[in-house]
Amino acid sequence: MDISLDQAIDITNGTLQDIRKNSCPMTYLYSSYALFNSFWKNRMKIEGGKNIERYITLGDEGNAGHKNRWADDTHVVKNITKKYNTDWRFAKGNFSYNWPEMDLNNGQAQIYDVLKLKYNNALREMVDEIYKAILTTPTSSTDELNPIGIPGYTQN
Repeated sequence: MDISLDQAIDITNGTLQDIRKNSCPMTYLYSSYALFNSFWKNRMKIEGGKNIERYITLGDEGNAGHKNRWADDTHVVKNITKKYNTDWRFAKGNFSYNWPEMDLNNGQAQIYDVLKLKYNNALREMVDEIYKAILTTPTSSTDELNPIGIPGYTQN
């Protein structure tokens, strides 16, 4: 079945009106970023120096547990605080676009906002990268790019 030029134009116009001019949908690496949000919430710090040196609690003393009413209390005291020192690692991101792409999707012909799409994608990529870094460790002792993620903070 052939369609006429007028029918093709009608289909095109009807389709374009149905396309939302908002951001295009994106595919995320992780369905939930709950760990990322809980890890960074109220923890953003800006500091200088050549490295980061802090203390961290690793392990438990073993004082929590279920007991009956008349059981004697026992107190365990262990040194579970360790000092750690780590070099800075930096995460970077960027986005780019070309002028023909902007010109073809501009003004009345605009289907979606190219800059908004590119910016949102750059943010998504950065979050994915940081999220992966939180859950992994450097590939070797000579790895100077990847940060020490949560699995790397273990008690020796």
